[in-house]
Amino acid sequence: MKILIIDPYLTASHAVWVDLLQQLPEEVAILTLPPYHWKWRMHGGSILLSDQLTQSHFQPDIIVASAMLDLNLFVAQSRPYLSPGCKLIVYFHENQLTYPISDRDQDRNKNFDNHYAFINFSSALLADKVLFNSKFHQSTFLDSLPAFLSQFPDESLNQKVRLIEQKSSVISPGYDDQGLLRQKQPRKANTPPIILWNHRWEYDKNPMDFFNAIKHLQMQSIDFGLIVCGEGFEDQPEAFSKIQSEFNNELIHFGFAESRADYKALLHQANIIPVTSQQEFFGQSVMEAMAAG
Repeated sequence: MKILIIDPYLTASHAVWVDLLQQLPEEVAILTLPPYHWKWRMHGGSILLSDQLTQSHFQPDIIVASAMLDLNLFVAQSRPYLSPGCKLIVYFHENQLTYPISDRDQDRNKNFDNHYAFINFSSALLADKVLFNSKFHQSTFLDSLPAFLSQFPDESLNQKVRLIEQKSSVISPGYDDQGLLRQKQPRKANTPPIILWNHRWEYDKNPMDFFNAIKHLQMQSIDFGLIVCGEGFEDQPEAFSKIQSEFNNELIHFGFAESRADYKALLHQANIIPVTSQQEFFGQSVMEAMAAG
């Protein structure tokens, strides 16, 4: 049995998912692209990754693709290189139908982002199995589909929602707990607590609320240490530059951890993890912090 794992937008959290899938006993191949320009990845990633498959000469019996992939386009491009009867699984870490849209997204008021939600819908329609990382995510997506599809001319598309629901299930992505689960030493008396931010550096994680909270503590002359890690991208919210400039005395670490071992060591130092996210379909960073104590 040959399994092909595809992710055109390989963020740090998606990479953990891919690494865990590579431990399957079957023969596994991986096709990925770096996490840049997400809209282009959803458009053109399928073509680029199909070319990779062609060059690899790997003929999968099962495809497990993240929902960032236009599965229809990938299959259309790759059909000659797939095993007969190849099964298609789409995995939803997030979806573009209910994902919060950034205020800085120039497509926001033109409804152009509907296209990416429709890619999610059509990929789910094609797939033999549709998997979500949480029950909340599954119900949120399925419940939002009818209103989304009703805005298009042919309302018969609403009939497809039931088909997707019937083949959908929930399987949590898991997380790498190696080196995380250990006995945490109690914090010594009169030692300032260490506050942790280990989420993505993006608007949907609501970093400005985090900044306002720790700024309030600072203005009250409350002692604390501060670890700010997590994955950053090209267009980072202003909150992070403000944290870097205004918390010199509190900062223990600022920036993406250079290695998984470094990341786990930072988690073990921390005592408190505030969560300010606008949405959280699974919350892998929170799970990892909790596992670290």
